[in-house]
Amino acid sequence: MNIIKKLWQSNRILVISCGVFLVFMLFFLILLMMSGGKTTSYSKLENILENAAKKYYADNKELLPENSDDLVSVSADTLAYGNYIKDLSEYRKEKCSAYVEVELIDKDDYFYQAYLNCGKEYNTQKFANVINEIELVDSGDGLYQINNEKIFRGQLPNNYVEINLNLETDEDGDVIMDKKDPKKRQYASSIWRIVKIDSEDKVYLILDNPENDDRTVWDDRYNIETKRNDGINEYGGENKNSRIYTFINESYDVSPSMHSNIKKYLTTFDLCTGKRATENNTKTGVSECDLILKDQTIGILPLYEYMRASLDESCQSSVDAQCQNYNYLAIKNKWWTLTGVSANTYEAYLIDYDGKINVEKSSQNAFARYVIALNKHVLYSGGSGTKNDPYKITV
Repeated sequence: MNIIKKLWQSNRILVISCGVFLVFMLFFLILLMMSGGKTTSYSKLENILENAAKKYYADNKELLPENSDDLVSVSADTLAYGNYIKDLSEYRKEKCSAYVEVELIDKDDYFYQAYLNCGKEYNTQKFANVINEIELVDSGDGLYQINNEKIFRGQLPNNYVEINLNLETDEDGDVIMDKKDPKKRQYASSIWRIVKIDSEDKVYLILDNPENDDRTVWDDRYNIETKRNDGINEYGGENKNSRIYTFINESYDVSPSMHSNIKKYLTTFDLCTGKRATENNTKTGVSECDLILKDQTIGILPLYEYMRASLDESCQSSVDAQCQNYNYLAIKNKWWTLTGVSANTYEAYLIDYDGKINVEKSSQNAFARYVIALNKHVLYSGGSGTKNDPYKITV
């Protein structure tokens, strides 16, 4: 007894400290168990919902939409009731509701999109809605209403977009790690500028800075007018496609900026492929849009859209050097427009390194700045559109 008493007296501080520590750890573990699973990120939860919906509709195929562009939806409550997911309260501490929308894109090809509403904390937003909510301006840099389109104009409009291309995810929506470096997430990204949003909420983007692999001739076929390989300035359609038409459409499958994950978020659009006279002093597309190539998935910019992005009122004709002024589309690269010169069969309009519009033989070499259109399903992930804080969309 004396030995125990002596041991207690000599070690009681240590014993009490250990006891307090064990009680604290037990309390911490209880709190951890009570809150476990309630810190799932919103993006991960959206992925969980989408994967659960795919399993739900695999078991209930008769509920899938039958016609192209038809929509059906399933609520998170229905998914939880069927044990496809846990109750949303198991994923997040705040009160949330959610549903998954399903659209038939093509035969047996369905698009799944989760919409999560957690009140003030988080609400899944469509990117087109964010752009449509931008306040319109009638002077200076910003978004202008022109007919049935909203277009960005000026030197420094806040229209930068970063597209994050998540390369591979597991069934829970987590990005799979790089096999060579397990601590590194697999991802890629590209920077674009918003050109406009149309009345159907298609958001048109142009690649901000093309890569070295994005250089091409406009066309270098034999031209009977010049009796040289100066090219033919017809963009494409039917069976007579220019070199640049072929190059751009092949780039859709091979360019790093056009990773396959982005494609399900794109929509088709019409390209204005008509030719334009050098003395033409309109910026409405009346000449370019006289010839339309329908339902394209990728293209480049017609000349009139470059011109109307400038705030310089003296930018009037097809070759006015001042069209480079106050124009965010003028970059330090030489790039092709979509527009051929109407006076001949072999020249096209090119934007030079200083932003000046030049008329060049189509056999010359320059960059192709891809133009794409985002569909209505693309979601806003953050950002304010500035160069340092671009709009972010994750696909």
